[in-house]
Amino acid sequence: MKRAAFDLNALASDLAATRENGYEHYRAAIKQFASAASTYHDLIASRDSIRTIVELQRNDHLRKAVGPALMTHAVLCYCRALDKKSKGRSTLDIEATYSEELLRKHKAIKDLRSTALAHYDRGKGPHGDIWVQDKIVTRTVEGRLSSVEVYLRSNFRAAAIYDLMDLLVVAVPYVRKERERRKTVLDSLFNEALDNDPAFVARLEQHPFNHDEFFEGTGKDSDGFWSDEAERGETFSMPRA
Repeated sequence: MKRAAFDLNALASDLAATRENGYEHYRAAIKQFASAASTYHDLIASRDSIRTIVELQRNDHLRKAVGPALMTHAVLCYCRALDKKSKGRSTLDIEATYSEELLRKHKAIKDLRSTALAHYDRGKGPHGDIWVQDKIVTRTVEGRLSSVEVYLRSNFRAAAIYDLMDLLVVAVPYVRKERERRKTVLDSLFNEALDNDPAFVARLEQHPFNHDEFFEGTGKDSDGFWSDEAERGETFSMPRA
């Protein structure tokens, strides 16, 4: 086959909509690989945020400016990766690889996400109790009482970071290995189809993928796309004119 790229998400949606016999194994393999790949990149995003926190902790300005955002991002990406209620992708049983100690740390991070990071005046678990402290006080100013708010906000908590790092040390290699295994299955299935299933190949060719359109506005060129590596773009881009 000449150089070409195809949108397997679009293909899987097409196959699911038509429900034609003989194609379910293709759709299932796409879904399995997509779930592992997406989960892997969520975990990598969490790990990257933790590493950035470690790098900037001695820079007072940057720590105060972006530390809370990085902490929140790290927790949310980790929890999203292990969310068993997701309807958009199948889950990997990462928790089955955890020891009892890691399961306790996993619960503590989930509790932090579900209470203190997402809700005011709600905390649960070892990391969730002192993230927000607000008081209204009144004091004398030039002989009269004047009210003011005083507040404390946690930037990031070392104990929570250590727990999250311990979890990622186990989760990232497991999911990376599972991603590679599922990629091998998917590639084998598709390459066999090139030789033996022309009807399926015709369906595949109905869903071309345009790299430049997908990454438009991110400044990402296509040079690395044609190598056998996953490609990642910016998580935001400037609005189109």
